[in-house]
Amino acid sequence: MASRDPEREKHWQSVLSHWQQSGQTISAFCQQRHLIQPTFCYWQRKLGFARQGKQRSPAATFVPIALISEPSVEVVLPTGVTLKLPLAAGQEQITRWLAAARAAAC
Repeated sequence: MASRDPEREKHWQSVLSHWQQSGQTISAFCQQRHLIQPTFCYWQRKLGFARQGKQRSPAATFVPIALISEPSVEVVLPTGVTLKLPLAAGQEQITRWLAAARAAAC
């Protein structure tokens, strides 16, 4: 079992405090500071930092899709989210779906 690292916790307390004061979304904050978003979300949960009061509506996390009756593939993300994607989907479309799923998982 890994021991607690007080310096690391102190660092992430500071990062999360700056995020809350920034008014930025998690995605924008992490991108600007070259932080890995899943790591940020891990520390956010671990240290009990709530999401910012101004939350996006659920519709903001979805990407428009068209229902098709083509073969598909299921992608299970480490967060537990499962995406069922058509095999004919383009790289850009899949990238947008994955980004939306990651953003919704935080």
